[in-house]
Amino acid sequence: MIYIATNNFNDGFPLSNAYDDAIYQKANNEYYLKFRYPVDRFGVWKNLTCETVLKADDARGVQLFRIKKINKINGYIRVYAKHITDDINFIEVNQLNVTNATGKRVMTALAGSIVGDSKFVFDSDIATMHTLNLSDTTAGDILSKDKRSIIGQWGGELVRNNFLINLKARGGVDTEILFMNKKNVKNQDNSISTENLITRLKLSVEVEKENNEKEVIKATVESPYINTYPRVYTGYLKVTDKNVTDREKLIEYGNRYFRNTLIDFPKDNLTVNVIDKNQERINLFDTVWFRNVEYGIDKRLKVVAYEYSPMSKRYIKISFGALKINSLSQVKNLNQLEERIDEKIEESRVDAFKIQKNLAELLKKDRTAIEEKMKNLEEQSKAGVEVKKALFEKNGTVPEVTRTKILDAIEADIARLKTIITEAEMVKAIQARLNYAEIKTALIDKAFVDDIISNKTFKQQFEAGEVTTQNIFTKMLDSIQSSIKKEFITKEETKKLVNDLTIGADGIRQITQEETNKIFEIKKNELKGKDGKVPTFNQLIGTRFPSLDVVKPVENTQLKLNKKDYNGQNSIEVLPNASNELQGFSVKVNLKGNAPSKQVIRIPIYVFSDSGNNAMISLGIAINGEYSLLFSIPLLEVPKGENKWIIVEKQTPFNNNNNQDTGFFDLNNFAFISTGNAHFKIAEPYIAISDVVTDKWLPAIEDMQSYSLTASARIEGSYLNENLANCKVYLDVYNNGEIVRTSTTETPLKIEIKKLVASGYTASGEVTLDSNGLVQNINIPNGTKNGQPIEVVFEVTCGTNKTTASARLNNTIDKQLLTETISKVKTFESTIDKFESKIGEINKQKFKMAYNIENICSESGVEKKGNDLYFNAKTPLKKDKEYYVLADLEDVPENQNTRLYNAKDNGDSKIISNSLNVWRVSYASDQTRVNIYPLGTNTKVKNVEIYEVPEFENPKENLIKITNENFYNQGNIVIVAQETLVKNDVYTLEFEVGNSVNGSMSTTFFNGVTNLTVKKPLVKGLNKLTIRGAGISNTILVSIPTNLSISNVKFYKEKFNTGYKNEYNITEMESKINQTKEQIEQSVKKNEFGTVLTQNAQYLKLAWNNISKYIQFENAGMSFYEGGQVNDNKLVARLNDSGYQMWRDGYYLGSIGTNSYKQDRSKKGIQFDLNYDGWFMGWAYQTSRNADAYTWKWVYSSGNFATYKADTLNAGCDIDMQNNEIKNVILKSTNITVWDGENGTFRFSLPVSFQSDGRAYQWHDNCYLTFKNGLLIDSSMPR
Repeated sequence: MIYIATNNFNDGFPLSNAYDDAIYQKANNEYYLKFRYPVDRFGVWKNLTCETVLKADDARGVQLFRIKKINKINGYIRVYAKHITDDINFIEVNQLNVTNATGKRVMTALAGSIVGDSKFVFDSDIATMHTLNLSDTTAGDILSKDKRSIIGQWGGELVRNNFLINLKARGGVDTEILFMNKKNVKNQDNSISTENLITRLKLSVEVEKENNEKEVIKATVESPYINTYPRVYTGYLKVTDKNVTDREKLIEYGNRYFRNTLIDFPKDNLTVNVIDKNQERINLFDTVWFRNVEYGIDKRLKVVAYEYSPMSKRYIKISFGALKINSLSQVKNLNQLEERIDEKIEESRVDAFKIQKNLAELLKKDRTAIEEKMKNLEEQSKAGVEVKKALFEKNGTVPEVTRTKILDAIEADIARLKTIITEAEMVKAIQARLNYAEIKTALIDKAFVDDIISNKTFKQQFEAGEVTTQNIFTKMLDSIQSSIKKEFITKEETKKLVNDLTIGADGIRQITQEETNKIFEIKKNELKGKDGKVPTFNQLIGTRFPSLDVVKPVENTQLKLNKKDYNGQNSIEVLPNASNELQGFSVKVNLKGNAPSKQVIRIPIYVFSDSGNNAMISLGIAINGEYSLLFSIPLLEVPKGENKWIIVEKQTPFNNNNNQDTGFFDLNNFAFISTGNAHFKIAEPYIAISDVVTDKWLPAIEDMQSYSLTASARIEGSYLNENLANCKVYLDVYNNGEIVRTSTTETPLKIEIKKLVASGYTASGEVTLDSNGLVQNINIPNGTKNGQPIEVVFEVTCGTNKTTASARLNNTIDKQLLTETISKVKTFESTIDKFESKIGEINKQKFKMAYNIENICSESGVEKKGNDLYFNAKTPLKKDKEYYVLADLEDVPENQNTRLYNAKDNGDSKIISNSLNVWRVSYASDQTRVNIYPLGTNTKVKNVEIYEVPEFENPKENLIKITNENFYNQGNIVIVAQETLVKNDVYTLEFEVGNSVNGSMSTTFFNGVTNLTVKKPLVKGLNKLTIRGAGISNTILVSIPTNLSISNVKFYKEKFNTGYKNEYNITEMESKINQTKEQIEQSVKKNEFGTVLTQNAQYLKLAWNNISKYIQFENAGMSFYEGGQVNDNKLVARLNDSGYQMWRDGYYLGSIGTNSYKQDRSKKGIQFDLNYDGWFMGWAYQTSRNADAYTWKWVYSSGNFATYKADTLNAGCDIDMQNNEIKNVILKSTNITVWDGENGTFRFSLPVSFQSDGRAYQWHDNCYLTFKNGLLIDSSMPR
């Protein structure tokens, strides 16, 4: 089946009418879905748009696809969608650098290099190591673009499973499924190609001699099948294997290369159409047997591509490629399998394109690390000496393959430990010749066990009591098997390991147990509480105490929330009462198990010094819904006169065995209660299944959810016919489910305006909110606007979280007036030379005007609890006028009828439900408040709103995007709306039931803390369910009884804050049309305003009353004229494709536009041109508000006038060069003045020779310095 994915891809709407469908996947290549869908009368096809995510059944299970192309054809649409992994082609990566990394490391590095958030998970089990450095690209290009990519370097088979991208050394398994003509193959296409055939290899390798000189050795190797073909196919190969050190080894390398790569065999590919009966399940990269007696084909082939129908869940086509090792094609027994293993071993050692590094050289660098690991092995086992001997060669070096397996096993993570061996034939054959337990001994050390113990998943298993010595051993076994499977070692090395290693499975268990105990002791403080006890999950729900909503006060208890009060967690404070009545609060409980001896309590209680005498704090259990100190477990006798935290620890006998009759006891809620003279607070209360109390606290599993930062903006006000009134912007910010209005040290809040469009009004920067969420720094004035929507976008930062919120207020048009005006347009035909018509009208028009309705409840932000509640109004509710009253309710008694007391018609009495309830009422006299009664003792009421019912209500626009009528009869109404249900907006589901019904409809609503069940009784006929949007999804699911006749289903948004009313408008209108065969002139006047439009073959002219300027479209441009006179002297400006041109008094002065450099047309830019008739080009400033002229601050003069010289650039203010140089300057002293500079000649004498005692002997008397304007212009000094 194919679905439209909904609800974060977890659900989907089925596309039952899809046909001509196929999923195509090719190995490491294309992966797409295509199908056709009819243009149906329900409009389902309209929901198939580009970028919509689909779900479809595929060979490996349900997969996600994103629509990329839609073709609309007569009667149907054709849909083309790519697999969701195509998204990585658009995910940004700044830089990825890995050196000598395995496949897993490079895939992990890719995941960590992605810019921004990503749902994709990258993994690999490829053990070979390579280096890759890429930057400024996408994740898709890094994975598979070319040779300089992960697949290009590491190779492997790409397994794509929704958001998991796994590059595996082997992506499939060997199966015994047989495909055979006349059995399950309809037809076949066997393609054989010699395009890349090579039968003669020209090999070269560069080796280093003893004197550090390099020598190039060359050799030619021919395929044993060279004479099979009519010609020789020559290829060149540069060998990088460091084991090739002479010509003999180079020739041996070439022979192995022919044997392992099959480049001397033609490419053999096969595609078959599969017969649709008893299809066996195979996947991409699996191998199967294929037999065709007619062509003599009997061989094992690998699946390299397929086509699959998601609607019929069957294969359409399967494409096969020949296996890499030709000699394996006829393998069918164990003896042949042994040869297959040998060839695989050789292949892993000699592949020229995979072995890039000299493992022996790398080993020398890491020898110290290997020896350290061997010392750990010696400490763990008496057989350590034998282990070390087995791992080292006689000359003291470690074989490359052994080192690789040790390091790979040590660095394995938990995913590697769970690897499942799927290459059944290969594993069985190896197991027959190897003792895994013995080999595994060499691969276990302290670091390996430490890695397991410190893993997060292992911690969770340990806490749940699922970890034993046996399953640790099994995990290690899986890891070693995985390591050996990836890269086979030679038979000689295998025999050496098997012969020398003597520790069996029991020895492994012993070593593991010892090492595990050591690690547990080291990590005891981190993993466990006191006495080494790991805490289990709490059975009290909501003990993080995010708000007071998660608890219920006992009786009339006053509670206070203290944030981050104890170990960073919130506490709840119980305030004492003067009447000494029972007080406290209850929390929800989810008791697990039925062993009373294993229930323990740990409660941190803070007692205040103002508590009374003999005060006792107890754990209460409700009986018939009431708490009493007589039926409670004493926790603490409050010490007198002290302020301190006290930790209460106890064992309890609670039991929630479903088979046990609990009578009147309520084990779903526990309460912390006391007499009214106690003053205390509680944090981190803890009840759990255990036999020992721990000092570590854990929340309940139900509380293991993270809260997100959300924000919702709205604009209130009237915006009708471009007239804006009472415009206000509100913003609600929710952090961890609590509304935030101000910034505090605990909850830092920052709100910035990112965008504001308000008809010329501007505001930016940070803003603040008042206690009702009103944005304080935005004050959009009333008045006539440009008709464009008022828009605002905020960026909200709270702590480390960030989100955005936006709102929009549209200009509302009077639809009725517009319709009446359009209906008066008349059509006519005329053949006379001139037609003139003038129509005048004075009309009192009646039309519907849209307006905003104010919420007149003054306590909308107040929450109250009780059976009989009052909410005050800002202005009185008028006599006989109808009002809507909205209220959110919680903890509603079942089948409770509630009304608006004192209202007419029994106050619109109805059965209430959790979540939103709406009453429509009127009163016989004015009212200053509304009274909701009866409710229930513990019923909470909040978000009360009161709106006047308008003269005409908003039209109800059906928002249903998708629904499936087949579900109705099965007991579910599923609605997918056209938009996400906006948080706190009101929506109504409406439908009719055609038969008698005895039951109810129900749904759930998230109130920011928990999910509430909304339940209403059903009746025959019209039923309505009204809810608030949660801002999370666009889907609503309503459960109803089965086998009901459901019709006329609608889902729409309620707009209680807007409506329509009749208005009257008196206008004087005049319209005039003057038409000749050369020209049409039209004018329309309304009261004091009007427009004139004149059109002929040369131009189109526009003019406005009370404005003495014309706009005329002529000469391929838009011209502006002054004074309503169209002549050259009145032309002011013209805008055309050359730029903006300007005139004054009939003179063309210049233009602003784009141009290019005459000597090099490739150099382009923006140009300001002053024409020959222009005297100046200036930049000026109005120096005062009432100045009658602008003052030049920078001006170019083309001629001499005033104080300005021809061809000069003149400044009218100081020029600050900001520490920049002025280059290539010629200065004349006559043109420079230095403030405080000297003018004149200064004369003096200087000695020119000296006596031996240092006194002057000769003097030069004619020395002088001449200055002008502070600058030295002449001097005379002794030479």
